[in-house]
Amino acid sequence: MKLIFLDRFVLEKILEVQRVNYVALYHNDIQRKGKDGISSTFSSDIYMVFCHVFGDLPLYYLDPPAVANEPRFQEKIKTFDTFILHDLWKL
Repeated sequence: MKLIFLDRFVLEKILEVQRVNYVALYHNDIQRKGKDGISSTFSSDIYMVFCHVFGDLPLYYLDPPAVANEPRFQEKIKTFDTFILHDLWKL
């Protein structure tokens, strides 16, 4: 995830612009553990730190992480269909 924030930051510096429209598209938020286990890969605290340092970056998931329903993430983490049907046309 950190690379997306850094990519946007570098692109803004190269283009010498204040803001580049940038979104992150993710397939899912799971990682298989052994035979039966599934683990979440989304690090909410790291995401919030990067948003604070580099500016907000909307995340769109086909299969959103469980924290997407928490109030502090409801405007930051959205589903892929929201991107296609609404937000894409606002870029």
